[in-house]
Amino acid sequence: MTFRFGHALTLVLVFSLSCSSGGDSGKTDVANNTDLEEASDAVQPDVAAEDVPIETTADVPADVGPTLLENVLPHVDPMIGTGGLSYRLGSAFVGATVPFGLAKVGPDTKHAAWGEPGFTHCEGYWYPDTHVAGFSHLHIHGTGAPDYGSLLTVPSIGMDEEKVTEEGYMLPLDHDKEINEPGYYGLILGTPSMKAEMTATTRVGVHRYTYPVTDQAVVIIDPSHVIASCDVDDTEISIDAEKGTFEGWLHTGCSLSGRFGGYTMYFYGAFKNSPVEAGVWEDDLLIEGTSAAGDETGAWFRFDATEDHEVHFSLAISFVDLAHAKANMAIEVGEKSFDDVRAQTQKEWNDALHRGLVHFPDDTPNDVRIQYYTSLYHAFLMPTVWSDNDGSYKAFDGSIQVANGYTFYTDFSMWDTYRTLHPLLFLMFPEESEDMVQSLLEMAKYSGCLPKWVLANGDGGSMIGRPASIIVADAWLHGLAVQDEGAMYQTLANSHDESASGEPVPDCSGRDGYHLYKQYGYHPYDLEGGSVSKTQEIAWADYCVARVAEALDNHDQAFMFFHRSLNPYNLYNPEEGFFMGK
Repeated sequence: MTFRFGHALTLVLVFSLSCSSGGDSGKTDVANNTDLEEASDAVQPDVAAEDVPIETTADVPADVGPTLLENVLPHVDPMIGTGGLSYRLGSAFVGATVPFGLAKVGPDTKHAAWGEPGFTHCEGYWYPDTHVAGFSHLHIHGTGAPDYGSLLTVPSIGMDEEKVTEEGYMLPLDHDKEINEPGYYGLILGTPSMKAEMTATTRVGVHRYTYPVTDQAVVIIDPSHVIASCDVDDTEISIDAEKGTFEGWLHTGCSLSGRFGGYTMYFYGAFKNSPVEAGVWEDDLLIEGTSAAGDETGAWFRFDATEDHEVHFSLAISFVDLAHAKANMAIEVGEKSFDDVRAQTQKEWNDALHRGLVHFPDDTPNDVRIQYYTSLYHAFLMPTVWSDNDGSYKAFDGSIQVANGYTFYTDFSMWDTYRTLHPLLFLMFPEESEDMVQSLLEMAKYSGCLPKWVLANGDGGSMIGRPASIIVADAWLHGLAVQDEGAMYQTLANSHDESASGEPVPDCSGRDGYHLYKQYGYHPYDLEGGSVSKTQEIAWADYCVARVAEALDNHDQAFMFFHRSLNPYNLYNPEEGFFMGK
């Protein structure tokens, strides 16, 4: 089969290990600059929810969707990897987003009998579940720990005090009435039937809820919603019923984000419809007024759907402040309709997947195409854009910084991604990869060392080794640019308990028993757990730093790091033919 990367660039790839000593490739322009016709009018006219089938990409007319070469979106099945148990659990994201998008809006589910076990709900959705709690706006993908799942919305018929809790507003889940494709999620739910649809821009979730004939069409907004292993400790929400807007913030922490104190998320929402009435709740009680605060708050808006059955609204997020959330809404959505945003988002996905277009033989089973394009789709879900449209972002120390000339990224599950994902992104998304590497180097300024498992504005510190060192070194060795090569090497050296400038190295360099590794040439298992694993992981990263030192003519440190990279052989047992702890 032939792989096609970008526009008019066809090649056969041979992948090698990160930081390999083979020929280094320069940067390749794989951006697709072909202008496509603007897509629009992809959805059926206004009718009641029970009469509207959930649409798929295959239903979109050819003159509406992307037209470059072919539309590969029907070959993506985002439901792959959403079930299973133990090591078969995929934790794949379900919902709507753009490539590397911050807003990942999709369903969080629960099981009527089992509730919401954390180990099956790392992303918030688990296929065997029986109920949908609603649709939250921030998710991670493919991880082994639950996090995010923030800011829920859900449609309802009528509003009462029971519906201020998840048990009161959640609805049964029927997979036969569910569709997920790149950039779009739809679900028919409830009795009488309501249809919830969502799409997204980089920082905004865009919703369309279709109701039966009723004057009790309600949209619920719950900033206190959490998935398993998460906790919201403070929120504020205020509404303007006349304008049909709501805004606020929430503070939460989960399995990973809780390790650095959690994150604060700001939000701003606006309805295109005029509500009949609106209200708020506090501490599980409906209250008078237009604002609520505390760890249990929410809001609701009621609409008359006796003639116009659709309710449209957009919800923008920012981790800087409310003003930036509003600006994200104006810049990314403005006056665009749901169908406009959906078409734009699906064009972005088609363009992204065409960077890895494969021309399969005619007799190739369709399942093979689906496996390939779904894997590619999953590869473009994380890392995640973190900075706002003007470059502002919240840094590790809580300060507001500005990314000048690049986009700041978060959500780096690096022990899981340094071997395969990042080398793939270097080829397919070199400019975005440069921004990702620069983001990692900026993060290191707050501790002196590269982080290990990043999400939101903190380091969860999970897993072992120095995966960020491998990513940074591998990117630079293969021709991707950094803003300051000297600062890059200083950061790599600091992260490996060495100084490139004579300055003291930071305390964070001693993670994973690194000082024992330097002292003994391995990790003694009676002094530091994970003897073989940690020794091998750090040695691989040492080798990558050695390659960088060599390329920068720092020969003394290159020799030292090359020598250190041989440490795993101190654990090799020739009699057994294995590396063994000692």
